[in-house]
Amino acid sequence: MLDKLINLKQFTETSHSILEQQAYNITLFHDSLREQIIRQLPKDIIQEQDRNPYDLLSSLHFHNAYYTYVDSKELENLSINDLQDESKLGYLYCLYTCNPLLVLDNENNTTLNSKVITQNFGYKDDFYLSFIANKDSLSNEYLQARKALYKTYQLIKQEQA
Repeated sequence: MLDKLINLKQFTETSHSILEQQAYNITLFHDSLREQIIRQLPKDIIQEQDRNPYDLLSSLHFHNAYYTYVDSKELENLSINDLQDESKLGYLYCLYTCNPLLVLDNENNTTLNSKVITQNFGYKDDFYLSFIANKDSLSNEYLQARKALYKTYQLIKQEQA
């Protein structure tokens, strides 16, 4: 009988430890998701109370915006000419960060534009410098290299899952 109680205690301690780790992982995921969304939104949409992901999602809904994950084929179809199109900056940001999360408005346009990038990232940010300030100096080879990096990163993530 004592052996069963010891095993039950060990099981409970192990289960509690696993639950704590899972809760920590969920918190990290929510913080990461929140930060990824906030970086793509205009300052007037984000409020101080949008600290947790649920308030943030409610705020997105209130402003007729939502987040989604971009199909990799959409990123593969980006061309050097898309650097001149403000509506493609969100897609270029996904490509640049190797992250498919994209925030769209109710008309399916990205919320990330040059004004939002300047406000949220600043003038010294690498993405701002590459895709806004010096976009005329970007080459097709650079864009193709970014696409290859994105594809490789996504494959590594799939293998690790």
